Amino acid sequence: MSMDFVEVERAKTLAYFKQVEEIYLASFPVSQIRPTKMITRMLEFDSNYHLFVVKQHDFLVGFSLLYAFNELNIAFLDFMAMDKRYRGRSVGSDLFKYTLNASRHLVKNSSGVIFEIQRESPRRHDKEEFRERRIKFYRRHGAKAFETIHYLLPDLHG
Repeated sequence: MSMDFVEVERAKTLAYFKQVEEIYLASFPVSQIRPTKMITRMLEFDSNYHLFVVKQHDFLVGFSLLYAFNELNIAFLDFMAMDKRYRGRSVGSDLFKYTLNASRHLVKNSSGVIFEIQRESPRRHDKEEFRERRIKFYRRHGAKAFETIHYLLPDLHG
């Protein structure tokens, strides 16, 4: 099973994004997703925001979105998801490693990559069952949890 891992050139992000959007919307609860128009604008106009994809032939298998904070010497893994048919096949592990490696080239003197796995809401959503799987996945790859950091983000849905 031959897979191609690539950073999508800024000029080509919109062409890829329809396939990315399908995986994105199927992988995260509504409470955790950002409007896709906001993501496409960031990809189009913010040179610090990067889209990485893994493809098998012309079929998009997974993606990651990474923001490079050069002034902080750190990258933020905004989202990463795989098509459900490719979960559990190590492709996500390979995409994560590819994204980490790319972040080292994008962020000078990088201290690493940070990301969040949101807590489940009181009204459980089917997609939130993936939270524990996500935690286990990232821990297998050496991630450390910061349990005592508390912060609030603005509600993107009004």
